[in-house]
Amino acid sequence: MAKTLGFLLEYIRILAYLFIGLMILGFIEELLFQLLHTLFHIKNIDYRLSGIANLIFLFVFYRNTLQFSGWFKSVRNRPLPKGVTRVLLLLSLGLLILSVL
Repeated sequence: MAKTLGFLLEYIRILAYLFIGLMILGFIEELLFQLLHTLFHIKNIDYRLSGIANLIFLFVFYRNTLQFSGWFKSVRNRPLPKGVTRVLLLLSLGLLILSVL
């Protein structure tokens, strides 16, 4: 029972981090996109790509840091390997750059 409750609390925590993280990253990106629009007159921005990039970034951030401070403890909790972390972060950055082009 305690393990199930811990899992549910962790799930709610993940959703809260996802919501807050997407809001903060979206706000920062919107400011950057407005700056790009005023400086270089870039109007075509694909928000789907930037949203996917944000999800990948938040996934890496959760797996490498936040999963170790939650309610659900497991022996299988491990950070992502460094190579996978680098590839995912480069993919996220590439999607952000592609969303502006």
